[in-house]
Amino acid sequence: MQRRAPRSSQQTANRNRPQPPRNVGFVETPLGPVHGYVAGRSSSGTKTNTPIMETPQAVSVIGAEQIRDQKANKLDEVLRYTAGVRAGTFGADTRNDWWLIRGFKSDDVGLFLDGMQLFYTSYASWKLQTPNMERVEVLRGPSAVLYGGSSPSGIVNVISKMPPAEPVRFIETGVNNFGNAYVGFDVGGPVATSHENGKLFYRVVGQVQNGPTQVNFTPDNNYFIAPSVTWKPDADTRFTVLASASRQETRGINFLPYEGT
Repeated sequence: MQRRAPRSSQQTANRNRPQPPRNVGFVETPLGPVHGYVAGRSSSGTKTNTPIMETPQAVSVIGAEQIRDQKANKLDEVLRYTAGVRAGTFGADTRNDWWLIRGFKSDDVGLFLDGMQLFYTSYASWKLQTPNMERVEVLRGPSAVLYGGSSPSGIVNVISKMPPAEPVRFIETGVNNFGNAYVGFDVGGPVATSHENGKLFYRVVGQVQNGPTQVNFTPDNNYFIAPSVTWKPDADTRFTVLASASRQETRGINFLPYEGT
């Protein structure tokens, strides 16, 4: 007959056993990537590098890993699982992004890119590309007046992908049930320079998408590229240049043709 060790001694032994390291070497910044699905910091609530737990506002963050895993093709698809947000208020739409925050329309004056407001009207909207989104931050409630003339219900602040300090080599391709195929890539990292010239980093994100949609005779062809360069002459100075270019060929999905209606 074998005698078992008391439960307390077993728990003590397990507690003293070396635990595997977690997030070793990863330091989250409010403009950088999110490790996993849960972010610890955000700049949208206070415009500073503040932990979310210490921010007295309601902030939600969707990172690039979650966006990639959910296969979101549009910004309102990224917001589908965010608390207090109703995304895609008019159903499927290949042209514009639509969402409500706490019941208020917020897609016209509540969209920001890297802290800069993207105002639109009369269906002339901005088409932000999901492959170039490092994180999407949603600031809910009247605290959004921190950004001036924005929606009283909240804002959506998209953070672009920046040149990384570590090399990135990513390429992906796929096709959906409607025959719409795509090829995307994300490459970047440091550039070898002499010590007196500082540090130089680069990044190029792009995607080519082509094919039909769930509605006959309605294509969704999208071409996008976003190069960026960061120069860091010393530990306290950083200068980044971001650029992007895109072209989309599509039609409205939810509208009947003029002829016959």
